[in-house]
Amino acid sequence: MGRRIPHVRRPVPFRDFGLPLGYGYWIVPAIFFKLFGPSLFSLIKAQVLLNIIGGLSFRYILQKMRVSPA
Repeated sequence: MGRRIPHVRRPVPFRDFGLPLGYGYWIVPAIFFKLFGPSLFSLIKAQVLLNIIGGLSFRYILQKMRVSPA
């Protein structure tokens, strides 16, 4: 069991501790589970989509910062 934080009267998990990845990281696999069923293959599809979005975002940021290709 976790320890209580002394200055908090009623600890609420979603207010006391944040998610390092945000809620979208959990919503996307949930949508894929709804569409394709709860299987490892649908989780892999969701991860591929997140990787593509992350790669395109990274490329966009590099272009905005005018980083020249190596």
